[in-house]
Amino acid sequence: MGAARPLVHPQALRAGEVHGWDGLGGRATELPEPVAPQSQPALELLASVLRASDRPVTLVPIGPLTNVALLLAAHPELVSRIERIVWMGGALAGGNTTGAAEFNAHCDPEAAHRVLTQAEVPVTMVPLDLTLRCAASPGWIEALGASGARGAALAGVITHYRAAYRERYGVDAVAVHDAVAVLEAVLPGTLRTTPTPMAVACDLGPARGATVGMPVDSGPSVQVALDADTEKVLAEILTRLRTPG
Repeated sequence: MGAARPLVHPQALRAGEVHGWDGLGGRATELPEPVAPQSQPALELLASVLRASDRPVTLVPIGPLTNVALLLAAHPELVSRIERIVWMGGALAGGNTTGAAEFNAHCDPEAAHRVLTQAEVPVTMVPLDLTLRCAASPGWIEALGASGARGAALAGVITHYRAAYRERYGVDAVAVHDAVAVLEAVLPGTLRTTPTPMAVACDLGPARGATVGMPVDSGPSVQVALDADTEKVLAEILTRLRTPG
């Protein structure tokens, strides 16, 4: 289990209208029973994985950065064991939770600011600016669903999100936000990045959670993924989902 709440301020907003009450399009009960959760809290588990690994570990948070911020603060002796952090989150040109903020950043701006402004671990940020361009078409979803039981289950899970995406953006598609970040972690260099110092608005006003590019030399640079061959990205993701190892 991860942290019970954000670092500073409670977060009331959820994304049930987008991803369903369970985050799986309301289909959690159709999936196999989950494996029993680890008895260790997430912070302890992360620390134990880093200690046990014989090589640096890449972290791929695809949600709020609360647990990663706690790890960096509570275990500075383990920082050298983290190769890099690839985060799906943030947005430079407008958010999806507020006009300024993307959901993962808005959930815990203080944690995002802590992670994006530190210099000890390289960070790659995969924002909405790119992930919204990686939108899977109906044909892509049909190919996924036809690839076997696993693919059919995945295609079913995103049905709820597909409807929400169509209502919001007027396009019958599904942006595969998290998978884009995971692919960059698996195949470094898949995404084209721009080094940019970042800051996160942590006030309680309308800009809360906004991820803001700062002037050069104003702080450590984050590798912000703003470009990629989106067709190749989508094709690679589909291939890997259809032929899991």
